Amino acid sequence: DIFQQNADLRIHHHQMVHIAKSMFFLVMKQADSPSVDRNELFRLESDFIRKVDQAFTYEEIQKALMEVMRVVANTRNHDPRSKLNPAFISQYIELHYMENLYLDHMAEVLDTSSKYFSNYFKKTFGVNYVEYLNKVRLSHAREYLRNTDLSIAEIGEKTGYSNSSTFTTTFKKYSGVSPSEYRKASGK
Repeated sequence: DIFQQNADLRIHHHQMVHIAKSMFFLVMKQADSPSVDRNELFRLESDFIRKVDQAFTYEEIQKALMEVMRVVANTRNHDPRSKLNPAFISQYIELHYMENLYLDHMAEVLDTSSKYFSNYFKKTFGVNYVEYLNKVRLSHAREYLRNTDLSIAEIGEKTGYSNSSTFTTTFKKYSGVSPSEYRKASGK
């Protein structure tokens, strides 16, 4: 899109080269990983600059940049740590807390083993996965208890618990009171 917009504006060729080089360095920041060979990155940069400096058309410049993007994307896809992004994990849990988010499921989503994910999660978040998931679920359950007339069983189901007994036990463990006691105390 950027190339097409600039072509439509009839940006001079040397300015387009400058834009492409700026984009190149932004893309290269994504390749900054211990698993990436520095010599390979240097070769990639040299090839890109040569191709862009010798290009006669916008399409040639764009093609050179797209080649770099493909190479960088492939290096990121082979780095298992790049998939274990704390922001992605917490957002995924927040969006899917009402589902059966077993440890195996999360490991599959993140393309890693259950054991590796479990260790990574504990090290990154400071609590184990199940405890974190329960805290997210119970946060939503407290909102339902305060702001709706749903039954305890319905709230348990909406927040990912397979039955009301498990929900009540877990709620009491983390909150110190049962869901119905919490609802009464909050004035509902």
